[in-house]
Amino acid sequence: MKNSRRQRLAHSAWALIAALAYMALLHRVSSIPGKVELPGAVDFVYFSLTPAIQNLLHIPAFAVLAVLWSHALPKSPGGAVAVLLLTGGYGAYDEWYQLGVFGRYGSLSDWALDLFGALVGIALYRYLAARTHSLG
Repeated sequence: MKNSRRQRLAHSAWALIAALAYMALLHRVSSIPGKVELPGAVDFVYFSLTPAIQNLLHIPAFAVLAVLWSHALPKSPGGAVAVLLLTGGYGAYDEWYQLGVFGRYGSLSDWALDLFGALVGIALYRYLAARTHSLG
C-alpha cells in the first residue's frame, strides 16, 4: 500500500513536470515575432500557415495542456474546474504576453479558442479515463 501511494505521487509529479514543460513550449511559440527577415525552420512552418489555421491551432494546443493538467491533478469535479482555471488562466496570460511581442497581438477570440480547447481536452481525458476504467 505504501509503495502504491509512492508510485502515485511520483506519477503525479512527472505529470506536473510535463504540464509545466508544455507551458514553457507554448510560451516559446508565443515569443516568435510576427515578422522576421530570415525565419528558421520552425518559424517558416508556422508562418506558412494561414491566420485562420494559426487561430484554430489554439484548440488542439490547449486541449493537450488540459489533458496534461487533468493527468496531474485529482480526478474529481473540483479537479476538472482547476484544470479549466489553470488552462484558461494560462491562455489569458499568453494572449496578454503576445501584446508585447513584435508583430503579434493578443485577442479575446484567441482566448475563447484556448478555453474551447481546454474544454475539449477535459472532456477527452474524462472520456478516455472512464473508458479505460470500464475496460479493466
